[in-house]
Amino acid sequence: MECVERTVAGRLREAMGSRSVKSVAKAAGVQPFTLRQLREGRKRGGTVETLRAVAEALGVSPGWLAFGEGAREREVVRGDG
Repeated sequence: MECVERTVAGRLREAMGSRSVKSVAKAAGVQPFTLRQLREGRKRGGTVETLRAVAEALGVSPGWLAFGEGAREREVVRGDG
């Protein structure tokens, strides 16, 4: 499926849905201010670590969140045992 959102801010808003900035920021271990800046498009991109943490908290692929590439949902790697 092709990503419709063309910006990190748009993909972040899409992935967050109705979740609050405060709850997602807490789950990702980032400051609400930073997340709000990203969501509103005031901060382009973000550090790799920040985007990876936010993607993990939202259950989406870091590549999708950062670049709009690949599947939105994060792949789940299962162990052998």
